[in-house]
Amino acid sequence: MNRLTKWSIGSRVTRPVRFDDGTWMREGDSCMESALRHGLVIGTVIGHRFDVLYEVAWDDGATGRYFGHGLDAEGE
Repeated sequence: MNRLTKWSIGSRVTRPVRFDDGTWMREGDSCMESALRHGLVIGTVIGHRFDVLYEVAWDDGATGRYFGHGLDAEGE
């Protein structure tokens, strides 16, 4: 898949939210429970080395920019 077209504006996406209590330093990501954050892709920006950053408006009102590999399609 072309990384420039992985997500389009309007795509619903999710991203894990990890809460670290110090265990991660000992055991890694697999030990941590993760809630899913849900949001909507509202824009794209060309990032470092021509990778695309996706701007996401989260349902909780926050926004952020993420590489495509940090996002999943809602419902996956």
